[in-house]
Amino acid sequence: AHGELRRVGLGAEVEAMEEATKTEAARPEAKELELSTAEDARLVQRHMDDIRIASGAIPMLVSMKLKLLGKEKNVRKAMNLVKMLVETGEWVGLTEGFIMSEETREKRKASEGPAEQILIKIADGPVVQKIEKHLKDIEYAAFAEALKLTSKAVNGKRTLMVDGTKAAHERVKLMVKELAERGDSPMLTKSMAAARAGGAGPPRR
Repeated sequence: AHGELRRVGLGAEVEAMEEATKTEAARPEAKELELSTAEDARLVQRHMDDIRIASGAIPMLVSMKLKLLGKEKNVRKAMNLVKMLVETGEWVGLTEGFIMSEETREKRKASEGPAEQILIKIADGPVVQKIEKHLKDIEYAAFAEALKLTSKAVNGKRTLMVDGTKAAHERVKLMVKELAERGDSPMLTKSMAAARAGGAGPPRR
């Protein structure tokens, strides 16, 4: 029938969107997030369009409660972006400048001076386990050349070898300090979220 003909170009895009909406409406995922402060609510309110565009989920803010609707993966992505926004006060969606191309990353590394190696001693335990798990992510977030963690503890401490510029050393030290003191690192989390949201992720070697 004429009504069933597939359109091309813009028509096809509109049709696809309508079909996606119907599918989503049939099996929507809904999550609610209670915001702690009025400042958090204002921050989220300013980025409602960003959240919708970056995640594909539909955000609705009523007083201090944020409701997210859409496909499960979209809602999950929106939830991560909102948590990051509230925690860091910064937006890390697709348009955020934090997501850099490899060329920009290399230029930044070059502008920070020569690479040197430092050793950081860390008490063996939960913090080391987190660093071990996210070693490549920390290396990437710090703009370091290479990170290596010794496999055995000496006097109860493992050694993290950091090869990179002085600025990269400071970024690694900050992330290690945050992981030790609070169990997570906003800098690391932000970098990982940016990679997931469309930036170039760390190379898996």
